[in-house]
Amino acid sequence: MAKVITIPIGPIYTGGGCRGIVHVIRQGDTLYKLGKKYHVSVSSIMYANPYVNIYNLQIGDELCIPVAAPVPPAVPVPLPAPAPPGTPMPLPAPASPASSMPLPASAAPAEQENPAQNRQEEEEF
Repeated sequence: MAKVITIPIGPIYTGGGCRGIVHVIRQGDTLYKLGKKYHVSVSSIMYANPYVNIYNLQIGDELCIPVAAPVPPAVPVPLPAPAPPGTPMPLPAPASPASSMPLPASAAPAEQENPAQNRQEEEEF
């Protein structure tokens, strides 16, 4: 009789021991339910347990549930104190030197034509 060997597909987790929570399978557990319970993806659970036959989980099997590194709490940034009533709004910052430079001739607006001059040139022909 042939022996069935389960070969994991994808990268094999080589992180050593379980770096997370060891969950003992109970009646009704599925990878989807465990993912929802521990807030991890099914693929993360599969990656952390490459030698477990996920299609034949048995009550009492142990699965490593990877946990994400804890996210440090956000540090609140203090807001500036509001200006007292009647304080004028601050003026915008002065224009940078680059914005006050003259435009090159190719970017300068075309000279406007003088209609009187055009009529005079037409009469000369």
